[in-house]
Amino acid sequence: MWILDALSEVSFRKPFLIFFATLGAGMLLLAYFFSTSSILHPALYALIALDAHIIWQKKQNIVTCLIVPAVYLSGLFLLPAYVLPFCVLFSLIIGKIVFAECFRLWKWPASSALVILSIPVVLTWQSIPEVNSLLPYPFSTLLHAAVFAFCLQFSLLPYQIRKDSVLEAFSHYSWGASTEALKLAEETTGLYTQVKQQMKERENNAKLRLDLEEYTERVIHQCFRLQQIGKELVATHVTSLDRQIEELKQRIEQTQDFNTRLQYEQTLSNKQKQKEQYEALQVRQDCLRAQILNFISSLENVRFAYANQDLKNSSVSENIEMFMDVVRARAEGIA
Repeated sequence: MWILDALSEVSFRKPFLIFFATLGAGMLLLAYFFSTSSILHPALYALIALDAHIIWQKKQNIVTCLIVPAVYLSGLFLLPAYVLPFCVLFSLIIGKIVFAECFRLWKWPASSALVILSIPVVLTWQSIPEVNSLLPYPFSTLLHAAVFAFCLQFSLLPYQIRKDSVLEAFSHYSWGASTEALKLAEETTGLYTQVKQQMKERENNAKLRLDLEEYTERVIHQCFRLQQIGKELVATHVTSLDRQIEELKQRIEQTQDFNTRLQYEQTLSNKQKQKEQYEALQVRQDCLRAQILNFISSLENVRFAYANQDLKNSSVSENIEMFMDVVRARAEGIA
């Protein structure tokens, strides 16, 4: 199942440490100054939103700057009276801003439910005397911060898991049976799956795997474009078009009336443009086919490089990166 495969790509240590450090300081300060539980304080969730932005959001724009005030104002109006609506809104804001690229509608209720469950879990820990006695108040809030950090990281897990973009692109399109484009897409996907698995086993280079995924996804899109061009070419009867062009030329020569002749000339011009577009599509089809085949051959080189027993030494990474440079160069021409 793709979800289990996606979990192996999720980082757990870094997010937990950042959440724990900031939540520990935040909850400690709120407990010290307000002498109350900070689990339902709007400032705490604004801090969580800032952490999520720092951890997972790489692209900076105006919208991402609004996440902290949006969460704080939502908590200011909804907490502590309306916890459930706030959790749902909080999860939506995080999903749409921080995880915009991989946001899916089914992830929102899943994350919202986990955020809702996190609050009673932390409140339960806060009510256990034995736990609170381990550290004097307000330093016992550090234990609660660790629990809350773990719960939050688990609550945002649905947004972090994503289906492989290559497999998602392949399943997204409607492929024609026994078409050249389908065969090329299946061959590309199969090679990509093998190479990606080999990279996981022998390489600890996440950037290399992301590059491979990005460029292979482009090829899948181009395979579908190749299928669309093929349909257009099949639907055009070029022999009939040539015959119509010749007939129009003859009629133009035989017609004496100026207006009629002008109409025939305009029709002939349109037919000739159709012929030019048909020929341009043929050129584009050949170009796409050549680019896709070049990329497939690069993937085959990478696969053979991993399979070659002679490369089981310290230079294997250099050989794979060399092949990936070829893959990148050829894929850039497809972009």
